[in-house]
Amino acid sequence: MSWVSIGKMKCNTCGLCVLRCAGVYSKVDGEIVARADASNCIACGLCISLCTTQAIVHSEMNTENLSGYARNVVAPGEMASDSRSL
Repeated sequence: MSWVSIGKMKCNTCGLCVLRCAGVYSKVDGEIVARADASNCIACGLCISLCTTQAIVHSEMNTENLSGYARNVVAPGEMASDSRSL
């Protein structure tokens, strides 16, 4: 079972998670798929902080600890240019 789940209703399939953490995330048939466990995820929280729609839920992290991190750290223009290559 994956540590990470993606809220399909929230996910806009921008692909930032795929670009920043390809070991966990991939894009398959236009959908973002996550497969995270102890072998490929260090629970750093980067994926959660990058997700502009807050679609990523990580079962092994206390997301309260992310309050000091800036959410949505990538400007919308940067997101669009990065996600075009996916």
